[in-house]
Amino acid sequence: MEYEIKTGTRCNNNCEFCLNERRDWDKTTEQILNEIDQAIRKGIRTISFTGGEITTRKDFMKLLTEAKRKGLEVNIQTNGRGFSIETLTEAVVSSGIKQFLVSLHAHNEELNAKMTKVKGGYEQTIKGIQNLVRRKQRVTINTVVTNRNINYLPEIIEHHTRLGAQLLQISWCRPEGKATKEQIPQITKNMETVNKAINIAEKKGQNIVTIGIPLCLLKNEKYFGRPYIRRNVIKEGKLITGEELFKKEKKILKEECKKCSKKDICGGINKKHAEIH
Repeated sequence: MEYEIKTGTRCNNNCEFCLNERRDWDKTTEQILNEIDQAIRKGIRTISFTGGEITTRKDFMKLLTEAKRKGLEVNIQTNGRGFSIETLTEAVVSSGIKQFLVSLHAHNEELNAKMTKVKGGYEQTIKGIQNLVRRKQRVTINTVVTNRNINYLPEIIEHHTRLGAQLLQISWCRPEGKATKEQIPQITKNMETVNKAINIAEKKGQNIVTIGIPLCLLKNEKYFGRPYIRRNVIKEGKLITGEELFKKEKKILKEECKKCSKKDICGGINKKHAEIH
């Protein structure tokens, strides 16, 4: 089982679609270490650090070292910019961390800057991915799809296939946090573009999944990602499993969905997506 620890919301990017409305708080070192101990007591053996951006924390290496010392496997969700620094990458890899989910939403500096509101971040993320891949780390590249980048999705995926990641992940923007309904592409109207991107990955021999697209719209179930299934949280001292989180996700089943044999796997469509479109 995997347990997700949110370290805070401070981040060196300022993505216009971020699920975090604020970027001004972080948990203390003590709070995170206590959360690690809680997870261990609940039988968790793998944790995933999310943010915000954990690599900007002064206690970043201490958190990794303590988690590894206590026998945990550790995954990191990051924008990858910190790993453009060779010494930091080497220190993290040497500590035993092997799996990274890196956010990269564009295929060039211009589009990336518009989406993240940061200049120069694209090159740093690219270098960060290259540094991790060169050290044989397991890298997933996550691309959030909004109305700003949907028309470039095939080019973005083709670009990402050249980076050596183990997996590419297309994540439909969720209408939460800073994301407005104007930023959310209509799923059905854009499936031709999505399938074109998937086909490009297929031809390159690149593993790819989607998050947030109903299963019935995909040409093969293997492209349907289930982000909740391995993720667990502890709330008020009680472990909530990934399956429970999946069932509680804000999805609805339309009439045609209720007859589908895959409805328990898919869960339907995000309720807010349905309201917008």
